[in-house]
Amino acid sequence: MCGSATILTEAGLLAQRIAPGLFHQGKFGFENWYDFDSELWTQVREEAKAQRLEEPQAYIAGSDLDPKVIDMAASNITAAGLEDCIRLSVRDVKDATPPKTRSPASSSPTRPTASE
Repeated sequence: MCGSATILTEAGLLAQRIAPGLFHQGKFGFENWYDFDSELWTQVREEAKAQRLEEPQAYIAGSDLDPKVIDMAASNITAAGLEDCIRLSVRDVKDATPPKTRSPASSSPTRPTASE
């Protein structure tokens, strides 16, 4: 159910304060605008890099029945530098159990309750 790990990766990026697009390679389209300020863009990128938290702020879990899907998801998570805070396993989501202690931030965004 974790697919390519998009939701897991987005959650990890948020938890670690990694700005959207920080891993983008190449140029963004706006960098070709006539009034683009490259010094300001460099400053903004450096400020965004400085906001990143190195120690894991959350431990995020994902699972899937297909080991090939888990391998693909693991590659994407590693590419995002989040392998220390996202755990993957081969199992059915119906066998997942919540953590023994829940924080207010605990959630399961891809498994709604029966009433939803």
